Amino acid sequence: KPVTVRPDGEEISRTDSRVFTGSSDFPLEFPANTLPGSSRAELTIYPNLLSHVEESIEGLLRRPYGCAEQTISSTFPNLMILKVTGDDSEDRKKLRARAKRNLQRGYDRLVGYQSSDGGFSYWGGKSDTDVALTAYALRFLSDATGIIEVDDSIVENARRRLIAMQRGDGSWSTQYSWEPAEDTQRTRKITAFVARVLAMSMPKRDPKAMEDSPSESALKKALAYLKTRNAEIDEPYALANYGLAALDSNDTETARRIADKLSSMAIAEGPDKVYWNLETNTPFYGWGTPGRIETTALVVQLLARVGELDQDQSSKVKDQISKATLFLLKNKDRYGVWYSTQATVNVLDALLATLTKPAAQKVTVSVNGTVVRTIDIAADQIEPATVDLKDELVSGGNITVSGYSGAALMARLVRTHYIPWSDSASTNIEANRSRLIKLEYSCDKSYAKILETVTCTVDAERVGFKGYGMLLAEIGIPPGAEVSRESLEKAKNEDQAIGRYEVLPDRLQLYLWAKPGGTKFSFSFKPRYGINAQTPASVLYDYYNEEAKATVAPIRFRFDK
Repeated sequence: KPVTVRPDGEEISRTDSRVFTGSSDFPLEFPANTLPGSSRAELTIYPNLLSHVEESIEGLLRRPYGCAEQTISSTFPNLMILKVTGDDSEDRKKLRARAKRNLQRGYDRLVGYQSSDGGFSYWGGKSDTDVALTAYALRFLSDATGIIEVDDSIVENARRRLIAMQRGDGSWSTQYSWEPAEDTQRTRKITAFVARVLAMSMPKRDPKAMEDSPSESALKKALAYLKTRNAEIDEPYALANYGLAALDSNDTETARRIADKLSSMAIAEGPDKVYWNLETNTPFYGWGTPGRIETTALVVQLLARVGELDQDQSSKVKDQISKATLFLLKNKDRYGVWYSTQATVNVLDALLATLTKPAAQKVTVSVNGTVVRTIDIAADQIEPATVDLKDELVSGGNITVSGYSGAALMARLVRTHYIPWSDSASTNIEANRSRLIKLEYSCDKSYAKILETVTCTVDAERVGFKGYGMLLAEIGIPPGAEVSRESLEKAKNEDQAIGRYEVLPDRLQLYLWAKPGGTKFSFSFKPRYGINAQTPASVLYDYYNEEAKATVAPIRFRFDK
């Protein structure tokens, strides 16, 4: 069995992204309480914007993808690569072959989430069909058609179900069982999102046809609904989707008007970045920083596409697109993606909308003035160049990245280190209770005989019940533990908030649907070996906003014969 060995402390990660010309310095700073030998730094150089798409293929696969939305989003970058690249070189052929394999696997997984009514649900089986998720699946399947073999009946069944869920006034809505009334703002957001998907995935038809197809009728009703409520739509997320839907429906006048309105809503972050805010949640439960990133990416897509129509687009809007793109690039996380799957896919869409012709580069990487790597980047290169700096690390020093072509450079430095658990603020129970997420985890014994049952209890809650979306729990288990799946199935059957679980070598991974009062359950395991070891740390976080997170320090177990 695999056993992961980590430093005995909390991992701290810092990401610093830069877009610059000439050269730029990245400080190498680690605190005094860093555990010896735990410092790491990795520098990534991006040849062009398309290289962010390539990197995200691996980055998203490093995130959990157990539900339908995550399955789609983790597969989408492969579809983007296949749509925008050719096989004009051996490297491109290999990249496209890998992307096509990943795309096929993602499609094969996704069809398992389609319900008998044609819609898609987060967990498949008998789960309720979700409006936004069905629309997202329809977009993915429509885009993939022609690149891989897609069953037309799966696409059309999803389209029919989506149209059937439309209400008489042209809107789509989701109302939770605990809500006393419909959230009209959320209704407008979902309707704008579905309208955009219908507009971009419309089957090609004879323009001279006299009768509307069901899709066209549904889209017209949705756009009419949004038009009558245009004055009430004041969130950039809904506005951007409405504008994109209008653009794909050839209503350029509405798209321009919305783009002008959004331009006036930009928020400056320092002298070189702008973003658009999100006050509530997206249809996929994104909020906080990931929600802000996702919203900004949608606005950039609209502004860039409207700019293609208006060659005399104002310098102000062009400047906003540039500054917003910089905001997106500088908010990349340690895995090379943008925190959540939805935010990442929308950012990649935005980057593809703003692609410029790449240039060849020669880049040098220096540590404290000593050159440690020289990198030649071809004009047609997509793959990022990565430099592992663990052997050159000196706290308090500098990493200098220099380019000689005169073109802009993009670089990201990820620094990680560990600190003792005694210095960690994230494991303080009282502090965690005052945060957005609460996690408590304990077991009835830390010493046991081999094959003796150990029972553990998990208490997970979204404090204040903000966000409604999915929580992901990673509960550490000791090496060699045989987890009782019967106990997990019992917990799942007794509490519908547990959507799915996976038993991994060193932890349980559980997908929890937040509900009032939180989720409390028990499971058991039996040790199979004599061992004295700690579990990994246990964490609970909002899948669509990892800033909301709680941590429980490792638990030490001793098992004897």
